[in-house]
Amino acid sequence: ERWLAALDPAVTAEIRAQVPKLLALSGI
Repeated sequence: ERWLAALDPAVTAEIRAQVPKLLALSGI
């Protein structure tokens, strides 16, 4: 995503770190 590339790397890393948690909560 273009907007992801524009984010600060640390912020992007934090978001990516949350993805597995969100998927687990979603039951995916």
